Amino acid sequence: MVRTWGFVWLACLAIGCITTLTVNAHRAYNIAREFRKRGIKVVMGGPHVSALPDEARQHCDAVAIGNGEATMSRIVADLEAGCLQASYSNAEPSQIPEHVTGYSSSGWQTSVMASRGCELSCDFCSMQNIFGKFYIQRDPASTIEDVRRVKTPIGLDIGADTPAEIAVSVVAELIKVRRLGGAG
Repeated sequence: MVRTWGFVWLACLAIGCITTLTVNAHRAYNIAREFRKRGIKVVMGGPHVSALPDEARQHCDAVAIGNGEATMSRIVADLEAGCLQASYSNAEPSQIPEHVTGYSSSGWQTSVMASRGCELSCDFCSMQNIFGKFYIQRDPASTIEDVRRVKTPIGLDIGADTPAEIAVSVVAELIKVRRLGGAG
């Protein structure tokens, strides 16, 4: 069951991006349905979607198959141009694109991606069967620089206690950054 309080902030979104494992695919589909009921385009990706794109496509506007790092900028550009495709896929990445390291041009950073893939080549690994057998790392110096920029916790200090209040505080900060620029 989807709780409606979890969707109070959806009016700010242009696109809902959902990544899912098989274990939580039905929950992800329910969330996607709630987004779409509100007129928000939904793109789904992750291991489950990459393994079963035809199933996932029934619950969203587009699927991202495989590694999404290079695909996401194409998806956003197509959405902005009004020509979102039903399916996007890409090959194994050769490097981690800068736009997925967590850095925002506003100076607001909440996460860091230091490596991608796995250096092991286990025969039984479903992830490598879905995403490919590769392992890439970022330069340690630039990773450390990104770690220094991480802002946490996010959200305006409004004394939020419940998940719904925390969601409101995060969206309030996003609106502040969008309207006033700079870091929150």
